[in-house]
Amino acid sequence: MEGCVWRGAFIGDVGNPGPIRRGVEAGACGADERADGPLLMTEQIDLTSYLLGERSELRPLIEAIAEARDDRGRERAAVEYLLVLAAARQAARGEPAETGAMKQVHSRYYRVFSRDETSHGRILRELHESLTSGSPAAVVTALKLLGLHHRKMGAYKLARAGFAVSAEVAKQLPDLIEQLNALFWLGVMERYLGDLDSAERVHQDQLEKARLAGSRGQAVLAQENLGLVSLRRGRVAEARSQVMKALQEAQELDDRELEGYCYHSLLLVETTAGRPGQAASCGWEAYRRYESTDQRMRAIQDCGAIFYEAGMLDAAKAAYEIVLSQTEDAASKIRAKTGLADVAAASGDAERFERICQQLLSDERLHSLPFELASTYRTIGIGYAMLDKEHKARSYLEESLALAERHGLAAEMSTTREALAKLPAGARLFRPLPQTGTDYERLADVGRNVETERARLSA
Repeated sequence: MEGCVWRGAFIGDVGNPGPIRRGVEAGACGADERADGPLLMTEQIDLTSYLLGERSELRPLIEAIAEARDDRGRERAAVEYLLVLAAARQAARGEPAETGAMKQVHSRYYRVFSRDETSHGRILRELHESLTSGSPAAVVTALKLLGLHHRKMGAYKLARAGFAVSAEVAKQLPDLIEQLNALFWLGVMERYLGDLDSAERVHQDQLEKARLAGSRGQAVLAQENLGLVSLRRGRVAEARSQVMKALQEAQELDDRELEGYCYHSLLLVETTAGRPGQAASCGWEAYRRYESTDQRMRAIQDCGAIFYEAGMLDAAKAAYEIVLSQTEDAASKIRAKTGLADVAAASGDAERFERICQQLLSDERLHSLPFELASTYRTIGIGYAMLDKEHKARSYLEESLALAERHGLAAEMSTTREALAKLPAGARLFRPLPQTGTDYERLADVGRNVETERARLSA
C-alpha cells in the first residue's frame, strides 16, 4: 500500500513482467501449440510496443492457462487469452472478429460459455458477444469490465492486459470520453505495477487529450493521477502541488465527486509526508464529498487505518464499524473486519480477536478473493504476534506468503516476509503521536467526527 492506508485504487506494488522475446503471430493456433510463448504480431502500430518485447501484456494471459488448477479454470483462461488476442488483432490490424482465435473459442472452448456462471465467465461471454457483434464500443466496455474484475482479484498483470487492449480499441471510437477513460484505467494500472514512466506517459496523454477536447473532468483525473505518480517517486511536495491543482479545478467545476477524489489523494500525500492529522482531515473531506457509497467507505476506512497507526483505537473501531454497517461490497466488508481484528489484537482482547477471525475465515466470499485472503491471513498472523502466540502467528503468516506467491502478489509477499522476520516480537508497532500539537488536535477532531458519525448512522 502507499502509506499506511487502503484505497481501492492504491493497493499494492507489483513488479514489472519479465522480458519475452516473442509476440503475436498473424495466424491463430490452439493453446497447446503455443505453450512455449505467445504468437507473433507484425509491427504496425503502437499496440505492438505494448503487447510485445520487454513488456508483453499477453504473457500473463498465457501463464494463467498453465497455472490454472483444474480443467474448468484452464478452459476459462484459454478463452480469455483467445478473446483478448482477437480484440488486440482487431485493434492493431482492423481484422474482423471471426479470426482463427475466434474459431478456437467456438470449437474447443465454447462450452465454457454455457456453464460458467461466475462473474469472470459472464464478462467473457460479454466480450465474446461484443466481438462477434462488431461493436468497438461494446468491446471497450467488456475489456474494461475484465480489467476491473482482475484488479479486484489482485491479478494486476491480467488487469493491465485488458486495459491496454481497451485503450487501443477505444481509438476507433468517435467518443473521446471513452478513449480518455480507457487511458485513465491503463495509467492507474501502470502505477499499481510500479511502471511509473509508463504511468506518467499515459496520464500525460490523457491530460493533453482532455484539454484539447475541453473535458475538464478528465483533466482533473489525469492531473490528480500525475500527482500520485510523483508521490510514488518520493516527490511529496510536487505531488501535493499537482493534486492541489486538480482540486482547485474540481472546485471550479463544482463537482463534489471529483473533489472527493482529490481530497482522497491528498490523504495519501499527507500520510506519506508524516502528517496523519492533515491526512485524516483530507480523508474526512473526501468522505463528505463523495457521492458513491463505495468511495465514501474507502475514505472512512483509510481514516480508520490512520487512527489505528496513531494508536487511537476507539476512533479506528468507529471507522471500521461504519464501513461494516454501510457497504454491501464483499471486499470492503472483509477489509473492515480485518481492521476490527487489528484493533482487538492491539487492545489485547484475544477472545474478540479470535471471534472476528473465525467470522472472516468462514466467509465463502473471502476464499474467492486471493488478494483479500492473503491479506487476511497476514492480519491474523500479525494479530497473534501481538498477542504473543508465536506458533499461530507463524502458521498464518506462512499461509499468507504461500498464497501470495501462488498468485504473484508481490506487495503482499514483501509485507508478509517483513512480518515473519520480526517474529517472535509483535510485528505491528504503533506510532502514537505526542498528546500535544496542531496535528494531534486535528487528528483528534476527525476522530470525534467519525465517532459521532457512527452514532448517527446507528441511531
